[in-house]
Amino acid sequence: AIIAVITFGKNAALGTGLKGEILDAESKMATSYFQSPMISSAPNFLSYYAVYNYDSLDRKYFSTSGTIFKSEYTKSTHNMGNTDFEFNKTSLKQLITLSKKHVVSITADSSLLLNSGKISPDYLPVIGGEYCTNNAIEFFGIQNNEYFGKRTAKAGIGFQHEFNKNRLIKLSFNTAFIEGLEADNEK
Repeated sequence: AIIAVITFGKNAALGTGLKGEILDAESKMATSYFQSPMISSAPNFLSYYAVYNYDSLDRKYFSTSGTIFKSEYTKSTHNMGNTDFEFNKTSLKQLITLSKKHVVSITADSSLLLNSGKISPDYLPVIGGEYCTNNAIEFFGIQNNEYFGKRTAKAGIGFQHEFNKNRLIKLSFNTAFIEGLEADNEK
């Protein structure tokens, strides 16, 4: 991967780049789930991408104040390998401090697969689990990467109470929308 990044102060960064991916494996979960010709069994391709990150959280885990906003756009075409897709993922988390030990978090996430001809299983929008990874959106109450779709969106609200130093209780409510993935017969 080649990336050029511009930082804005200590909290924001904008980057663009080109990356090549070579994968000599099959995703049994994705191919058995979809049985779709859209999923490339040998996704060797080049893609270009752009990312924007803003992070003012006071710490990575169990933050008590700040905002985090991330957006990534990736595009690959048949001219760049055996895939043809556009992928966008956006995440927002806003923390509202009620008191020294009480914090409310508001989250919104979306991932979108556009113009999908053949895609790598790594770029399928997925929901599930406790932490976001690559194209996955965290969703409490279901297993990691449990649901796949062409478009996914999630909204959540949470409450965090720190009863001792580094001892917390978190209550969360989240809801999601998932649009299924079908083969595009026009391509």
